[in-house]
Parts: sequence; C-alpha cells; structure tokens
Amino acid sequence: MPKRIDFSKEQEAEIVRLYVEEMWGIERIGKKFGVSESKIKRFLIIKGVTLYGIRFIKEPNLEEVLKLYRETKSAYKVAEKMGVGQCYILKILHKNNIKIFDTKITLNKDEVINIYINTELSPTKMGEKFNCGRLVIEKILKEAGISRKDKAMYNKEIEMIPCKCGCSELMPKYDKRGRERKFIYGHLKVNKKINLTKEEQAELIKVYKETKSMCKTAKILKLKRYIVLRTLKENNIELFEPKNKKKNLDENKIIELYEETGSTYKIAKEYNCDVKVIYGILNRNNIEIKPMKGREFTEEHKKNIKENHADVSGEKNPIFGKPRPKSIREKISIKVKKRMSIKDENGKSINGSFYKKNHSDESKKLISLNLIGKMALDKNPRWKGGISYEPYPISFNKSFKELIRQRDAFLCLKCGMREEDNLILFGSKLNTHHIDYIKENTFKENCCALCNRCNAEVNSNRESWTKFFQSLLSERYGYKYTEDGKIILEINKEENNES
Repeated sequence: MPKRIDFSKEQEAEIVRLYVEEMWGIERIGKKFGVSESKIKRFLIIKGVTLYGIRFIKEPNLEEVLKLYRETKSAYKVAEKMGVGQCYILKILHKNNIKIFDTKITLNKDEVINIYINTELSPTKMGEKFNCGRLVIEKILKEAGISRKDKAMYNKEIEMIPCKCGCSELMPKYDKRGRERKFIYGHLKVNKKINLTKEEQAELIKVYKETKSMCKTAKILKLKRYIVLRTLKENNIELFEPKNKKKNLDENKIIELYEETGSTYKIAKEYNCDVKVIYGILNRNNIEIKPMKGREFTEEHKKNIKENHADVSGEKNPIFGKPRPKSIREKISIKVKKRMSIKDENGKSINGSFYKKNHSDESKKLISLNLIGKMALDKNPRWKGGISYEPYPISFNKSFKELIRQRDAFLCLKCGMREEDNLILFGSKLNTHHIDYIKENTFKENCCALCNRCNAEVNSNRESWTKFFQSLLSERYGYKYTEDGKIILEINKEENNES
C-alpha cells in the first residue's frame, strides 16, 4: 500500500484555496509544498474538489458572445470574461459571418513627435503611455523623418573629445543613439604588426600549398587570415583561385556530363568548383537530381566524408553520460506543453507534426503489410493470454455501471474529467474499469469510473495502477484490501447482516 499523505489543517486549506480561488496549477502547488503532482491530485480528489481536467468546454451561447463583443468591441476581452482563448472567440465570429471591428489605433502624430523630442521617453515607454506597440510609434517617427540621431543631437549638445586610445583624433562625445563614446570605431583593437620568422614563413607557405586555402592555413597555424595573405604577397607566391569563385561554366556540357555520369562530385572535381555550383546549374535548368540511394561512392569521396564528418557516436559524443540539468529540462517541458496545449474541437493538438494529415491508401497498405505477424498475439509485448476475448459476467450490466459512475460523482477517478466532456470529446459515457483487471471480480470495491483516455493509459504498468486505485478507494470510501492487492469482502457482508 502506498504511503498516506499527511498535511496539516492549515496546509490543506491553503492547497484548496490556491487551486480553487487563485487558479494555481497542480504542478505549481506541488513545487510549493515539496511533493509530487500525483499526491496533490489524489488529495484534491479525496477532498471532493472538482478538477479542471482538459481545458475544453461546451460551445458558449452565441447571443452572449455577440452581446459582449458589441459592448467591448474586443475579442480578447470577451475571451477573458468567458474564460476561453481569443482564437476560440474569433473562430465563432468567423463561423457565423460576423464582421470584426477594426482595431487600428489612431494617434495624434504632432503630439507623439513633440513628446518624443522634448522628453527622454523611448518608443517602448511611449507605446505604454499611448496603449500601443513600439512599432506604431517608430512608424510615425519614420514617416515624419525623425531618427534617433536627431533626438540625441537635440537632447545633448555636440561635444568633440579626443579618442582614448592615445591618438590625437577628435570625435563626437555621443553616438547616434545618445550613448557616450570612448573610442573611434576600429581604434579599440590596435593591430600590432606580427613579424614571422623565416622558419615560420616557410612552414606557412608549405601548409598553403598543401591546403590551397588561406582560411585552412590560418586555422591550422592559429593565425589571422590577413597575416597569411601578407606573408604570401611578401614572398611573391601565386594565390590559388577559391573554389566558390564565379566562373564562366558551360551549362550545356555540365548537363550532358550529369546525364552520362549522374555524379555532381565528379563534375565539380573536373571543373575545380564546389558541388553547390553544379546543383545550382541543374536546378536552374529544371533537371531532376538523381537520388543517392543505391549509388556507389569512390574511395576519395569516402575519405572526404570521414574527414569532414567526425565520429561523435557513443562515448565520443561530448554530451554522452551527462544528464541535462533540471532548469533546461523544465524549459523544454514548458515549451512543449505550450505548443501541444493548443487543441481543436476534437482534442487533437494543432501543433502536432501529423495534424490534418491522413495516410494515403498506398501507405496504409504498406504499413499493414509490414505489420502482418509482427505484433500479433504472443509477439505483442502487452499480450496477456487472450483475456480480452473472455466474456463479462452477467452482473456487469448497465445498472452496475450507472451505480459506479454515481458513486464517483460522474468524474474520472484519475484526471477528474466530467462525463459531459467525455461525451463531447469521445462520444460515450465514462468507462467502468476493473482495478485488478479480472472481469469476474465485478464488485464495487474493484471498479471505478475512468474517461476513455485514462482507460487506455492504465493498460500498462498494471501493478502500480491497481495499488494506486485501491489506495484512492480505501481513503475515499473505506474499502479494505490485503497487501497482495486482494479484495476483503467478508467485512462488508457482516456489516450488511447487522444492518
């Protein structure tokens, strides 16, 4: 049996207040009290607090929406009052062909310009003042021909000061944005001339002839590119043409070679240019690029792939064996939840990769052919010996199911979804779930109400779910179970006889 949750009376009242009045989430409450999300959920269910469940409601009354919209002239304010999203209200208005009010902001341009010049307010602060965005203010200023430079010139007089690098050149004290300057652009980094020895120069020339690239030589020798260029010019060495330099290539010949060989790599090597240049010529002439599947690579091509793509698999990967910190994991989870929380009327996430997409008939046939015999009967990891084909007993009838749903207040015992919401989303009433997964044990102590989604979810990790539901029923209704998870019915029979 799982451990009982022990909160003080003050803590219990605080949890209920935060959830009902302050509208805090279960996760946030759990973090405050230092317990898991499931424990807070269990506590609220025991106390009889109706959980929010999934954020789906019935379609609001059209007359109420129209009345509020005519009063406020804002879909955002209507959504705030109705307790739904702005997109949901806009969708209703579009569906019923209702004209949406123009929300364009009209400002006095002269007033905006005078305030901007005579005060030290920024466009963002002015936007807050006029109840509009920063871009609206900037657009007005741009149309009037006022830049940030003019503001800096107006507010602060032009003073010429010497550069602090040590040179005798003068510069204005403030830049275009009104910030104080210290150096002339480029004077902060003093380019000291690096004098290489004869041995270093000889090594540089040798590396350049091997690589035929100034960038690569600079990386290998850990020098600046301009130093490499200067040394090569001082020693009168001919520079190689860069690969990506534009050349007058005969496009017709390249197309003919591609049709013969079918290799962009060989053509690029022949013309001494990059592969991207060949791809660009082929795309311009609307020529289909042949797929790489089934093509044999040359040994030189394989060597180039190994050099350019270092092996970072397994232990060679710098992140191998290092778990992500909690802060990064929380950020990722928040972003994913925000993306997947936006759902349509059928409960499907709009930001899902397969939203509003269906498999074609050919792909469906291929999937079915590939799965034939692979996940059937014993090969399926969830196979339990065919117990799903066993019939239910006679006692498991409509009246018994209705009794269980009434006992659980027509709410899902796991997530708290109402039966009305289950009907809207899945088109059926709440399911009656056998806690120990044995159909013959059709008793009150062994059954609970679940929504369609939770009923599918609890099919895995059955032992943990049986313990979870038994602990809930024992705390809520006083049912008793053994440590092995078996139901104790003798006590109930004795109580019935005495009554």
